[in-house]
Amino acid sequence: MFTTKTDAEAYEAELEDNLRAGRYAPPELTEHTFRQLAETWLALKKRPKEVSTAAYCTDLDVHILPRWGSVPISQITRQSIEEWVEALLNESAPRTYTGRSEGRAITALSHSRLNDVVARTFGSVLGYARDEGWIVRDPMLRVELPRIERSHDQAVLTYAEVERLALHGDLRRAPRPRADLPARLGGTANR
Repeated sequence: MFTTKTDAEAYEAELEDNLRAGRYAPPELTEHTFRQLAETWLALKKRPKEVSTAAYCTDLDVHILPRWGSVPISQITRQSIEEWVEALLNESAPRTYTGRSEGRAITALSHSRLNDVVARTFGSVLGYARDEGWIVRDPMLRVELPRIERSHDQAVLTYAEVERLALHGDLRRAPRPRADLPARLGGTANR
C-alpha cells in the first residue's frame, strides 16, 4: 500500500490526528450507499406512527432514492444536495412514481413539500449517519431551502355562498365545519 516507511508513518500520523479531532469515520461505513443507510434508519425508528412511516417511504421511493439510492454516503456533498434541490424545484430531478401514481406527470414540488422531502426525510437520514459515526460531517448543514410563503389572506364567504356550497358542493371533500364559522363570516350563530 505504501512505497516507503515515511509515507506509511505520515498516513498513520494523519489518521491518529483525525481520530483525536473527531474527523474520522470508518471506510466500511462511509462507503455504504444512501439506500443502505435509509433502510437502516427506517428499521431503527422507534414506534413511528403509521402515517409517518408511509410519508417517509413515499419521500424515499418517489423523490430521494431515484437520485441518491446508489450513491456512497461519503460522496454526498452540500453542493450536490443544493443542485438536487434546484432540480426538484424546476422539475428535472429523477422521480419514480408507483402504484396509483404511476404514469403521473412530474411537476415542481411546492416549497412546503420540498422541505418535507429534503429536510424531514433526507436530512433525518443523514443526521442519523452523522450521529452514528457513518459520516463525520452532515452535508445538509447550511443547505438553504426555499422559504415557505404562507398567505395570511382568508377567504370569507357570504351566507349565500355557504348555502350554494352546501347545496351544490362536494361536501365529502369540504373541511369540517368550525365552531367559529359564524364569527368569521361576520354574523352570529342565531341568524
